[in-house]
Amino acid sequence: MKTLKYTFILFIIINIASHYFLKNKLAENSYTKESISYKIKNLKVTYPDFSEEDIKQLIAEDYGSRINYYVPLTETRPAVIEGKYVNYTKEGYRVIKNQKKYNKDNFNIFVFGGSTTFGTSVRDHETIASNINEILETNYKCNKEVAVYNYGTPGHFSSQETIRFQQLISKDRIANISIFIDGLNDFFRYDGTTFNSHAIKEQMQKLNERSIPYNYRNNFGDKFTQRIFQSPGELVEKFNFMSEYEYGELRASLINFLKNLPIYKLAEYKNGSFFKSRDVTSFQKTEFSKKKEEKSYNVMKRLINNHTNIKLIADHHNMKTLFVLQPVQIYNNNLKHSVWLPDYENNKSVYLEFVKYGYIYLKNNNFSRNYNHKNFLDLTDIQKNENRNLYVDPSHYDPYFSNKIAQNIVKKIIDSNFIGCEK
Repeated sequence: MKTLKYTFILFIIINIASHYFLKNKLAENSYTKESISYKIKNLKVTYPDFSEEDIKQLIAEDYGSRINYYVPLTETRPAVIEGKYVNYTKEGYRVIKNQKKYNKDNFNIFVFGGSTTFGTSVRDHETIASNINEILETNYKCNKEVAVYNYGTPGHFSSQETIRFQQLISKDRIANISIFIDGLNDFFRYDGTTFNSHAIKEQMQKLNERSIPYNYRNNFGDKFTQRIFQSPGELVEKFNFMSEYEYGELRASLINFLKNLPIYKLAEYKNGSFFKSRDVTSFQKTEFSKKKEEKSYNVMKRLINNHTNIKLIADHHNMKTLFVLQPVQIYNNNLKHSVWLPDYENNKSVYLEFVKYGYIYLKNNNFSRNYNHKNFLDLTDIQKNENRNLYVDPSHYDPYFSNKIAQNIVKKIIDSNFIGCEK
């Protein structure tokens, strides 16, 4: 009994010691690539006049916007945020400078896309959508009051944008112009899965396990039951029936508890995994390095089909559409000016290498010929002659580049006579 008592006391002491040891190590881990301090250091290039506290505030609000909340059909959206730099509304758009409430009598411009459109790591007024609004208000006289809405959503790609577009129409939110900024996330989501597909699949499995009556197995047999409830196209080696579910829950809770003990984290520190980024659920089971041509073809066809469907719906509602092939840091860009990629492991990332391959594939297969010239804007070349850093991380645009993208979009919609404005 004494041995057990002393073992327990020793266990507590070791965990307390591990906690304070790791706390000190976190404080010392100043400029590792995974730490916030590394991001602060590099964001200083974009925001040289910001104090460290200001940049920390921007990072905190930016990370807050990446917390995904479930919504029907499109699956994810950011939380409602009211911050110093990032503000996101209950209605589902990010606030821009001089944001107007929806009014059907205004000239309404909806901007769709992923996190690059949302404006990851930049302030509300520095997003592409806000710059479009600012350029039109400052440099043009329009026959209607212009109102721009930033519907960019972190993680979304063209399939989710198509659904979001239809959802807004069903709520009588009609745009005069809808702009879709796509490319990067469609290659990230080459297999059609969404940011949370794998997590939702696991939850559905658990719900199925909970819902099956115990006597189902007795009446119809294990083999038949497993065949009915297995995931399509996959083999399920073991299905947890209701009688076993509580045990599974208890085991999962125990494992989670043990993984959060300081002594477990100390073991992670010792094997070198403590400071490494955790596996990203959204990229589970993705194979970016295999069958690149086949995957690129599928992405191209999906973009074309989604955009064709969007245009058919928009034409029916007398709305104009513009489809923008967005620039990416890894393609047509001189990386010697990049703060992020030359010394960052992502320049060797299978994710970004596949995106680069995919963009080359689009170019070689004349992707643009599938669009009416008025409705398509290729921006993949606009960073070629830039002799400066243009990104706030490996994927997202800095304020200068967001403004340049917006200038090109405004010029396109003016030249296409989509809006009644003159200088």
